[in-house]
Amino acid sequence: MNTQNSVEELQKLKEVKELYIDSPLLKTVKSKMQSCLISKGLPPPKCMLITGDTGAGKTTLIKQFIKAYPSDDSANRSKIPILHTTLPENATPKTASQQLLSDLGDPLYFDGNDPIYFRKKIATLLKETDTQLIFLDEFQHMIERNTGDVISRTTDWLKLLIELTEIPIILSGMPYCEMVLRHNSQLSERVFYRITLPPFRVNDPKQREYYLIFLTMIDKNLPFKFEATLTEGSMPKRLYAYSNGNMRKLKSIISEASEIAIFNDDKSLKLEHFKEAAEPGIDNENCATLAFHVSENKLAIKEPGANPGWEDFLIRRTKASAPQKLAFG
Repeated sequence: MNTQNSVEELQKLKEVKELYIDSPLLKTVKSKMQSCLISKGLPPPKCMLITGDTGAGKTTLIKQFIKAYPSDDSANRSKIPILHTTLPENATPKTASQQLLSDLGDPLYFDGNDPIYFRKKIATLLKETDTQLIFLDEFQHMIERNTGDVISRTTDWLKLLIELTEIPIILSGMPYCEMVLRHNSQLSERVFYRITLPPFRVNDPKQREYYLIFLTMIDKNLPFKFEATLTEGSMPKRLYAYSNGNMRKLKSIISEASEIAIFNDDKSLKLEHFKEAAEPGIDNENCATLAFHVSENKLAIKEPGANPGWEDFLIRRTKASAPQKLAFG
C-alpha cells in the first residue's frame, strides 16, 4: 500500500465515520431547536426536552446542530453562541453549575459553595460569551438517585437558571428525564417541545419502510464505487437482528465493515465484511446473535420493548427499595 493510497483510504474512512443522515424526524427536531434558539431575548425563552435510549443519536444530533454556530476565540473575549455541557454522573446542582462554569472557560469553576454565587457567575459569563442557547446533555445524571428531594432540588435549580439567564435550554437524556417536568408544573410550562428519538422498528409496515429508507440513504453516501445494497436480500434483516433497531449499533457495524472493505481496497460493502466486523471474540457484546453468520431463516428479530430506556432505571429503583438483609456476626 503506497502513501497516496493510504491518504485516499483514510479520507474514505473519515467520510464513513462522519456520515450523518438527516431523516424527516431529525429535521423536525432541528427545526424546534432553531425555534428555541431564536427565542433568546423574547421572554419567556422556549425550552425543549429530547429523550431517547442509549445510542438513539441524541448527542450526534446536538453536535450536528452546533456545527452551524461555531465558537469564536479570535477576539479578546470568547464567543460561545451555543453552549454544550455534558453533565457528570451523579450530578447535583453544585456539580452541574461547576461543569457549566468550566465549559464557559472559568479557571476557578471549582471555587465556592453558594448556589446564588454560582448562578450569578454563570449568568455573567453567559452574557460575556454572548451565549444564545444551552444544551444540557446526559440530564438523567441529575435524577438517577430518584428521591423526591433530589428531583425537587433539580427542578428548582433548572427553573432558577432559566429565569436568571433568560436563555433557552435544551435538555437531552434518557426517557425518565420526563419525571423532572412531571414534578414541577412551572418548569413544565417552560418546556415547549418534547421529542423522543425512537429505535427503528420493523413489525409495522410504515416503520419498516422508514428503516429501509434510512439504509438506502446510508448506502448512497458510503464512499464505494458500487452501492452495498444494504436493503436487498437478507441484509436488512441481518442488520436489524444485530442492532435491535439501535441507531448507534447499526451505524457502528456499518462503519466497522466499511473500514475492512476500504483497507482491502474492495469496491463495495459485502456480507463477508460484516462477518469479519462482528466476528465472535472480537465483538463480544453482540456475537451471540451471529446475525451475519447464520442462514437467514435462523435470524431472530426482536424489537425493543414499548418503553426503551426505562428498564435500567426501573431495575435500579427496585433494588433501591428492596429490604436489606441484616448480617449478624
